[in-house]
Amino acid sequence: MEKNLFSLTNILIFIGFFFVSFFISKFLTLYLSKKQINNVLTEKEENISINQDISTDNEERGLVRVKSKINDLVEQENRKLSNQEPKIIVIPEIAKKNNDLGVEEFKKGNFEKAISLYKDALSISPKYHLALYNIGNSYFELGLYEKAIEYYYKVIEINKNDDFAYYNIAMSYYKKEDYNSAIEYYYKAVEISPGDFSVHYNLGKIFENKKDYNSAISAYKKSIDLKGDYANSHYNLAEILKFNKKYKEAIREYEMYLSCNISNKESIEVKKIIMNLRTLN
Repeated sequence: MEKNLFSLTNILIFIGFFFVSFFISKFLTLYLSKKQINNVLTEKEENISINQDISTDNEERGLVRVKSKINDLVEQENRKLSNQEPKIIVIPEIAKKNNDLGVEEFKKGNFEKAISLYKDALSISPKYHLALYNIGNSYFELGLYEKAIEYYYKVIEINKNDDFAYYNIAMSYYKKEDYNSAIEYYYKAVEISPGDFSVHYNLGKIFENKKDYNSAISAYKKSIDLKGDYANSHYNLAEILKFNKKYKEAIREYEMYLSCNISNKESIEVKKIIMNLRTLN
């Protein structure tokens, strides 16, 4: 009897050990797989064509700059998540290498050399949309806006849901002072990516230039709804409200601007404006 109990105990211990080992193995496999995927995505996100941080143009509180594009794998993953998965095009490594070399030249400000390298990539893989896009950005930086638009259109021919391409076409038209075309293409970008605050900010700037202040106010307010800590939206809205003698609302927007971590010099100037407006309110 004791021998049977001993054998049963050993069997139970063995079964328990087996299940514990199995679950530990599964856990480690899933953990390491997830870590490897995250490492890959981190590496991919570092390979960009232009700095992706939001920055303004050289003009005072001007348009948010042209958008850069992260490399292919992450972009495809993002589109899968948004149910906009494009047809996957396999890009040869040599084409990717030429594109990466072009990115390095672009970062140095050697835009013509970058274009040459991007075109080398296209000679190997004509549907390489990232190279097409990067050529558009390079021509934009050279001030050749028609050429930039030509290449952004080529991107749209490959993927009609590429909101970055529509956005940059709009930016190019703005630079050409073709404001109506710029508005048209920003609205196309909004249809694809309605949550992008920078599109509404740029629309506000264009409407302001056209002296369509009601539309500018609406656009800046939408930009603020989407990203309330973007200081320039508050400042530009405050300026229009002040111009239209809506002093109470203007003061509120100037105060919101002050809360957005601006420099001391700007802070002093804006505080003076607020004090003057309070005497008129």
